Amino acid sequence: MRELNVFKYLSILVLCFAFLSCNENKESSYIPLDSSKEFEFNEITTTYNTNTKDLIRGAVPIMIEDVEKKIGWTVYQSTDNQLAFSLPDDWKIKARKKCVLYCNLVDFRDDYFALVTNSKISNNLSLDDYLLELFNVVSKDTTELLVDYEVKKITMEDRLMYVFSFETRKNNIDYTTFSCFTEDDLNIFDFTLKRKKENISNLDKLKFDVVLENFKINKTKLFSYSKDGFKIEKIEFGVNKN
Repeated sequence: MRELNVFKYLSILVLCFAFLSCNENKESSYIPLDSSKEFEFNEITTTYNTNTKDLIRGAVPIMIEDVEKKIGWTVYQSTDNQLAFSLPDDWKIKARKKCVLYCNLVDFRDDYFALVTNSKISNNLSLDDYLLELFNVVSKDTTELLVDYEVKKITMEDRLMYVFSFETRKNNIDYTTFSCFTEDDLNIFDFTLKRKKENISNLDKLKFDVVLENFKINKTKLFSYSKDGFKIEKIEFGVNKN
């Protein structure tokens, strides 16, 4: 088994339900999939193939805070072979409207991992536009108040990515969210991890990093990581924080 370390270029937490709702009117090239019908386990025995052979699976030792932990991973692929990915065994896929992929992390509605997509052509939307729209939604929400945020622009060898991490407060409960979004020629892909602030851990962030590193669209990994092939810039919007 190989040992996984935290990927330095992803220290992020993601999207809130408010923004998932705001995507209702945007057209996506990917049909939201019902996991009970559209995703299948991809085990080494019968369906092991070139689309998933390099994705992590099984019990994998991970070093975190100088302690080795074994995390169980399961490989999934969509029945049309469009998507292939690895998820921690304790992330349970659920069907959710307008999400390509959605997982409850605990029995609590506001702790989740999600992937939503938007068609750039149909919505006349660039990655910069998407960042501004997302920030406007989060900063102007009067139900879940923005407390703090950080935005990083990451330029890789073949791709641009934004990392938007922020803290919010709703009904006297504090949340931490990481949103990581990038694009291909047709679509914007937004990966989100959200948890109660008191529950978020470095292990959660590491799992999120590994999921992104092992996510394939049409048999190609969406994020290709090179230690020397990226540049990080910090972005400020100059808004008041609560």
